[in-house]
Amino acid sequence: MEALAPPRRSAGRVILLILGSILTAAVIAISAFLLLDLAARHSFETTAAYPHVRTLVVRTGAGDVMLTRAPAGAALVVKAHETDGLFKPKIHARMASGGVLTLTASCPGLQCSAHYNLAIPPDVTVKVSSGFGDITATGLTSASSIQLGTTAGAIHATGLDASSVKLSTGVGELTAALAHPAHTLTASTVAGGMTLAVPDTTYVVHANSGVGRVSDGRLQIDASSPRTIDATSSLGNITISPR
Repeated sequence: MEALAPPRRSAGRVILLILGSILTAAVIAISAFLLLDLAARHSFETTAAYPHVRTLVVRTGAGDVMLTRAPAGAALVVKAHETDGLFKPKIHARMASGGVLTLTASCPGLQCSAHYNLAIPPDVTVKVSSGFGDITATGLTSASSIQLGTTAGAIHATGLDASSVKLSTGVGELTAALAHPAHTLTASTVAGGMTLAVPDTTYVVHANSGVGRVSDGRLQIDASSPRTIDATSSLGNITISPR
C-alpha cells in the first residue's frame, strides 16, 4: 500500500503565510518601540528673556503656542516646555540685528513636543506659524502686524490690537476678538468654523464660505471705509459681529 503524500501548499497560501509573519513581526517591533519611547518620556521647562525685541518670529512643528502681553519696556520672556522620549525636540533661538528674535522648534518622535509660553511687550511685530498645535493669544498689541497660523490646530485670540491682523487655520476652529479696529483683518480656515468680534465701526467686508453659512448682517458695511475684513472658509461657518 503506497503512503499518502502530504498535501501541497499552494503558492498563494505560502505567500499569505509569509506576509502574515512579516506583519506580525512589524507589529511586535512597533509596539516595542512605542513602549520604549513612552518609558523614556520626560518633561522639563526652560526660561529665557530677550530685551529690545522688535520682531518675533516663531516656527514650530509640533506644539502649542501661548502668547500674552508683557508690560511696556519689559523684556520678551520665552518659556519652552519640552517633552522628549527616544527623540528630543530641537529648539533654537536666534537674535538678529534689528531686534528680530526667531524661535524654531521641531520634533521627530511620537512622544516628543515643544510648547511655547511667550510674554510679549507692546509694539512687537508678531509672526507665529505652527504645524500641529493650538495658538492662544491674549492682549497682544503691535504697531504694525500680528500674524498667527497653524496647519492643524485651533486659534483663540482676544484683545488683539494691530494695524494688520492675519489669522489662518488648516484643520481647526478660529475665534478672535479685536480690541481696536484693524486697517486690514484677514482670516481663513480650510476645515473649521470662524467667529470674529470686531469694534462697532464701518468696514469693507469680503466673506465667503464654500460649504457653510456666512453671518455678518450686524456689521456696518461701507464700501468707502478705510478698514477691510477678508474672511474665507472652505468647510465651515463664518460669523462676524460687532462687539
